[in-house]
Amino acid sequence: MEQRENALLVSNAALRYQPSTLSAEQIDEMVFIAGLAVMDDDQRRTAIETREQAQNSGQNKNTGLARLFAASQTPRPPPQHAGEGNRAAMVMRNIWYLNTEGKPELIRVQTGSTNGSLTEILSTEDLEGKQVILREKLF
Repeated sequence: MEQRENALLVSNAALRYQPSTLSAEQIDEMVFIAGLAVMDDDQRRTAIETREQAQNSGQNKNTGLARLFAASQTPRPPPQHAGEGNRAAMVMRNIWYLNTEGKPELIRVQTGSTNGSLTEILSTEDLEGKQVILREKLF
């Protein structure tokens, strides 16, 4: 069993969450914008160009987004921990949180090991002070 000190952990519920108050198109747009933030300049330029070409040719932009990220988001090497060998490919996930206005926003984070309930966050995105959303309260 792996053990790390000072690991940032998030509930797996946060990694599964998607807001029910937003349309699929709104979510896709927010995921695209958040994905751009974790790309380098060349990847960002390629992603935007690919998306514009898909929109101009009348392709369904929803199906194009998945291919876009697969094609243009070359994984950066994950941080290595002492005594650790090569890691598997980088996995990027969405974490939704409430912004200062109480509206959902998201960031893309690189995830690491999990115990089935909690998952390690490896990326350098600053989650400190953010109200991470686990689920919605239904009335």
